[in-house]
Amino acid sequence: MYISNMYPSYKRMAKNLGESIVINTKAALNGEAIKADKSTKEERLAICGGCVHYDAPDDRCKVCGCMMKVKASLAVESCPTSKW
Repeated sequence: MYISNMYPSYKRMAKNLGESIVINTKAALNGEAIKADKSTKEERLAICGGCVHYDAPDDRCKVCGCMMKVKASLAVESCPTSKW
């Protein structure tokens, strides 16, 4: 459920998505791995689970608005607060 004061604006989240598409496409074109390995994904999700910015019921980050199970599984993605 989107709560306006909980997540970034729709405009900001759309920009975040666009930036993510660009970095993941560049990585793919350069032959880099797109999918993070299982242990990396699990480690990232564990960090998110202990973060004050993590909205567990929706599995989303309150800083970037991303769905964390998706973002954590992409090798070239990073935490918006530099935790991973």
